[in-house]
Amino acid sequence: MALTEMQADKVSGVWIAANPDRGPSYVLNFRGGRWTRSALPRGRIGRIVPIPGTTGLLILAQEAKDTFLIYELR
Repeated sequence: MALTEMQADKVSGVWIAANPDRGPSYVLNFRGGRWTRSALPRGRIGRIVPIPGTTGLLILAQEAKDTFLIYELR
């Protein structure tokens, strides 16, 4: 498994991106003393960027050589 990136947001949260060897890529979020996991339907995570002033996150994922997807988590 590869933990690809970790980012803190301005609203006291932490985001960690993971691209496991098997199964879908996912993002872990730690907020309020609790972890939540959100799996991506497709693609491998390349970058994660917290949305300023919110608890949201933008995810850039690569599905194929020339195909990129952008996901938004809130």
